[in-house]
Amino acid sequence: MTSRKALSRSDGASPSDCRYPNSKPTPTKTISTTSPGFANQARSNGILPCTHSDLSANIEALREDISQSRRSPSPTLEKNDCYANAAKRTCNESTVRGLISGMLCKEYNEPGYQFCLDQAFTAFPKNVGFNDGLSASVPDFVQGYEMEEFMPFPAQTQLSGAVLFKNNPYSLCLPHIAGECKGRGKNLEDASIQCAYDGAALTYARNQALAYMGIADPPGFSEVTTFATDGTTINFYAHYAVQSENGAPEYHQCLIASTNLTKSSQDFKEGWKQLRNLQDRARNRSYALLHQLKSHWASHRGPMSAISDRDSSSHDTGEESRANCLEREICLELPLPVREPAHHEGEVLHLIGAGNDAGRNGFVDDDLIRMHRLQELSGRAGSCRHAEQRRATLRASTLTARARSAGNAVNGAAKQSKSSSRGRVTKRG
Repeated sequence: MTSRKALSRSDGASPSDCRYPNSKPTPTKTISTTSPGFANQARSNGILPCTHSDLSANIEALREDISQSRRSPSPTLEKNDCYANAAKRTCNESTVRGLISGMLCKEYNEPGYQFCLDQAFTAFPKNVGFNDGLSASVPDFVQGYEMEEFMPFPAQTQLSGAVLFKNNPYSLCLPHIAGECKGRGKNLEDASIQCAYDGAALTYARNQALAYMGIADPPGFSEVTTFATDGTTINFYAHYAVQSENGAPEYHQCLIASTNLTKSSQDFKEGWKQLRNLQDRARNRSYALLHQLKSHWASHRGPMSAISDRDSSSHDTGEESRANCLEREICLELPLPVREPAHHEGEVLHLIGAGNDAGRNGFVDDDLIRMHRLQELSGRAGSCRHAEQRRATLRASTLTARARSAGNAVNGAAKQSKSSSRGRVTKRG
């Protein structure tokens, strides 16, 4: 049976999306990631394999990160034996994919953070440099936040390469981890090259998001990671981009670690720990970037858009118009959740408010992230309640002023009438 990956990787590409002016015209025929000429075309596009790449500036920190002890219990000996027996009997790529996602990968109890298996990046812009003449990337595994989690920031229209799947409201957006699988006995070198392509796509999208906010990662730092496995061996890679001598970006791939999952029970536990630590790290990076983009959007577009909408729909005059102006001033005084962007690993902790309890290099557990989201929502609710109270006070003050003004007018009219009556009486006398 022909896999979906093989079919999608051999399809011709459609014309380039006009929303991305930097993309070049799409050729009528593209090279799939399973074709013999894929590696040469990828290298021509600036995607360097491990053998030609420089180590990332934070490679040692990455190696320490994925080797950190976990608070959750290690897999039992029974689970190790079950995995080893299944790995020996894997007959194709799909079986390995199911084995890895079912027995090794961590599942997160967060509805908006999901993974996809064997799904083509159909929404990714064509021919933006690293993917010239190549079919869309189709990783066996990719994990990240759904597009809806970024709202109200419109990632689909603002960022090139952020949203991965076309015409899918649940599409992943700006993920930081992907994986490639091969059947038992297959060449892991092919999976490594495919990981280099996947990593280049995720790095390109991350850099687009950072450039949108006017910031960048430190030179040579890897925040995007991938893994390649045949069920027996699992290799972990880091990816980053630098500018080459001719001005075009080069996408580097460097090996973080390699583990034999079936050699012994200890090796299985090590690979299990490494993969889950890599997943946690990618999730924290995705969440930090999500929060940065939403805060940036709120601080640069949110308040002004709200004022513009209110101005266009307002037809009040006189005292009501002045009251509305005061309301707008009150809205502008409300604090916005804006934080400085994270430029390196240590600042991610401050960005998501985890402090020193999160562990080393940005490892934040599920409870801390959920707590931060609840605090963020509570802060917004408190700000809204505060604004409503201020508006109610303002309206009450306005009504009181109107009542006083009306009372003064009535009293003035009465006094004037009384004065006129006295004048007429004096004349008669």
